[in-house]
Amino acid sequence: MLKIAVNSLPIANSLNTVLGAIVGYGVFRIIASVLNELRSNIAMKMNMNIIRSLSNKLFEHILSLDLSFHRSGTRGTLYATSRAVRSLEAGLRFMLSHVAPVFIEFVMLGGMLSMYCGVKYAVNIFVTVAFYTWFTRWYSKVLFIKSVRGGLYCFARRRT
Repeated sequence: MLKIAVNSLPIANSLNTVLGAIVGYGVFRIIASVLNELRSNIAMKMNMNIIRSLSNKLFEHILSLDLSFHRSGTRGTLYATSRAVRSLEAGLRFMLSHVAPVFIEFVMLGGMLSMYCGVKYAVNIFVTVAFYTWFTRWYSKVLFIKSVRGGLYCFARRRT
């Protein structure tokens, strides 16, 4: 939208066209920010409901265990379960707020490309992204192996 306003400056018949394009750009930016916050809010509510139900099931399971289990000296069980719940929460938060929306947008883009430009273009996009994903994962493994051999990572070195 801002590009249209800037490109129309030399040929604009009136200042209203340019100001309208700039105001439209601002309005669209505000709408995008509001929709992003709404998406984050919905994802956070879903995440909290899932974690709450998981925590309740886990707590009920621990309470239903035999008393001999609790007396047997298994210390750190509650700490380990709370760590597990926190790690699940982080994974769910990442999935719901980053991976799922990108995947949905990608599928919608593929559908629009196949509808407007033909199936060839959608297949081309999907194959290109799949190859890029494979190559990136492969190259990351190669770099990690090289860095471990070179001793760049402290945690990868063997202590002798």
